[in-house]
Amino acid sequence: MAILLDKDVVRLHTIAQNEMKRLTSAEALDRYTLAAAERNHRILLVRPLLIGGDLFKENMEFMDRLVLRLQNEGLEVGSADKLPPVPVSRGLIFLIGMGVLAGGLLLLERLAPTRYSPALGAVGAGLWAAALFLSPEFARKLMALGAVIVFPTLALLMGVKQEGRTPGAAILAFVRISLFSLLGALFTVGLLADAGFMLKLDQFLGVKLAHVIPLVIVMLYFPLLSARGKILVEKIKELLESPVKLGVALAAGFMAVAIAIYVMRTGNEGMAVSGLELQFRSLLDQILGVRPRTKEFLLGHPALLLLLLYGYRDNRFLPLLLLGAIGQASLVNTFAHIHTPLVISLLRAFHGLWIGILLGLAVYLAIRLVSRWGRDTKWLK
Repeated sequence: MAILLDKDVVRLHTIAQNEMKRLTSAEALDRYTLAAAERNHRILLVRPLLIGGDLFKENMEFMDRLVLRLQNEGLEVGSADKLPPVPVSRGLIFLIGMGVLAGGLLLLERLAPTRYSPALGAVGAGLWAAALFLSPEFARKLMALGAVIVFPTLALLMGVKQEGRTPGAAILAFVRISLFSLLGALFTVGLLADAGFMLKLDQFLGVKLAHVIPLVIVMLYFPLLSARGKILVEKIKELLESPVKLGVALAAGFMAVAIAIYVMRTGNEGMAVSGLELQFRSLLDQILGVRPRTKEFLLGHPALLLLLLYGYRDNRFLPLLLLGAIGQASLVNTFAHIHTPLVISLLRAFHGLWIGILLGLAVYLAIRLVSRWGRDTKWLK
């Protein structure tokens, strides 16, 4: 119906009455505020609180607190208005898609260098033009999926080296990798900048693939890169014939379980979030205004910084590499949520980056201190 109305609609958010019975007033406030500030809803249908003493007084106080929270987010409470028209130029979309194709060719050159790259580029441009003519919406979603896969993957392949770096050089390399990954976000926003995506009448295609494929590529590329042999067959043979230590096998099993949980938690219908995690998210929202993604600032970004500090060396640091890939993929996928205001996504990414750098440096310093203490206390053994 919204499409038939030419997207002349206003998004509304509410909490079901049976769900309101299970939520505290603070949790309900968080839900309504998040919907307005970070999900671009223009109308809030507020269900009354039905549990408590003086219900009239509690509900009036709840409305006052909600209005205050919305105003603190910079929102104006009043009559709802619809989203302004968002013009879409098919020619501009074609040029943006060509940028994604160029990134894809660069990635192909890294993975399997070939002299046929110009011909492949020409074929890709022709297919992109045909797809954009036949099915513009599907073509844009498919190219956006390519953007969020290609650029974080290419950033890691170009930025991660075998040798370690000094802290200053590692931070600079981390920023360069993240900025290169964000090219994928730039192309994605350009491709999906449309009222249909902003109103969530249409959605980004392939959320789980966008998180998994970069992991698979880096998990295959770097072990083969460090393997002995001149050609691919020799490298694969050397890896297959290498003895596997028990510690490595246990670490691989742990990473497999962690990645499975990570994949199940991605997407619009992921695993349920625990109450403790919800409280932690709410605390971050209150402190920072916009909550960074946990898998970025707590796992992916610190792991990538540690990898840059120590260098990839060999497969012993593969878990750090995979965590770093998760962080970069998540960083770009943040911007695939076009229904979220762009400034919110930018703040979320920024907070994740600077907190991730600080945590990574803290872990690095802790490792240095423990190593030094261990050397200094050898006489106790």
